[in-house]
Amino acid sequence: MVSSSAARRALVTLTAACALLGTPAVGAPAPAAPGTAPDPEEWLRLALTAPSRTTYQGQKTVIQWSGRTSHAAVVRVYHRPPAQTRIEYLASGARSQRLVIDDGRSRWYYDPARRLAVREISSGTDGLPPTVNLHLLRRNYILQRGGVARVAGREAVQLGLQPRYPGRPLLRLWIDRETGLILRLERFDGRGHLEQLSTFTRVAYTPDLPAHLFAWRPPAGTRTSAAPSAERVPLDRLAARLGFPPLPLTPAQIPAGFVLESTALLKVGRAQVGRLHYTDGLATLTVFQGRVAVVGGGRGRTADAWGEGAPLQEQGGVRALSWQAHGRMFTLVSDLAPSEVLRIARGLGYNSQARSGVNLSRQASYMKQAGSVY
Repeated sequence: MVSSSAARRALVTLTAACALLGTPAVGAPAPAAPGTAPDPEEWLRLALTAPSRTTYQGQKTVIQWSGRTSHAAVVRVYHRPPAQTRIEYLASGARSQRLVIDDGRSRWYYDPARRLAVREISSGTDGLPPTVNLHLLRRNYILQRGGVARVAGREAVQLGLQPRYPGRPLLRLWIDRETGLILRLERFDGRGHLEQLSTFTRVAYTPDLPAHLFAWRPPAGTRTSAAPSAERVPLDRLAARLGFPPLPLTPAQIPAGFVLESTALLKVGRAQVGRLHYTDGLATLTVFQGRVAVVGGGRGRTADAWGEGAPLQEQGGVRALSWQAHGRMFTLVSDLAPSEVLRIARGLGYNSQARSGVNLSRQASYMKQAGSVY
């Protein structure tokens, strides 16, 4: 973790690391001669489908900002279509090497220093998350085609996703002109502050990659656990499974442009929790409801950086809040602005006395269950 002046120091550190590795620095892509291209929607469609038809390997720099702190990593990526991915987080400073392997069916997260492996259902992508909805994107974001730049030595077309509503994320993509692969991604929060940067510093396209790269079993002595599984259940059938009727958001509570995309049942230990997932095509809002809290404890950074006095927990631009009301436990996870998250939570019975806290060190799998871009 990098504390005050984190962004500047992280970029300096990563620039030096790239120099040692013989790769370009992380800075903005170098301009290249403009060229003709399809319309912005076609470029986005090309980017969404590129991992399903492109074999590649390379090295990325990834930085996530959260208020005045940031997390930075250099990773090696191997991908074989349609959905096999290997991600190696290189050791840096106090951070040990970590490994993510997705064989198209299961995805393993392995931390050798802690001898811990977590297994979940495959996400099937190394590019934009599967939660991106093209129809909703057209309705809630303005697609803007920019110029052509060079990223990792390749020509890339810039594409911007500008939100039509305030307080929503803004996305900038640099898409390989030849393959459609996203070579660089910048995500800004609702204030226009950069909160996520992912960029290839080196990339190579190959006919195929060895199968052993995507086959993995936990080494002897490794502690293993499974992320919670989700079963799609229609809203009108959730009550019978949960033992109480779930509270959906009212039309007045749902943020403009959002729709209820899916409802599901999660197993948390021996208990069951309902999940209602809303999205505008890019931003997400997920409400968990059950007799038990999705997560417990109160660790994590309080998200008051926006000046809203928001008693939220935040990690990597995603805010979470847990409280008890209406005879159940609620957990709300979203990448919307804190003021919007609090407005929605209050409509579901949240108040300062009802707050119970969220342990974000155990939140990663639930962030994925929520459909987060992180």
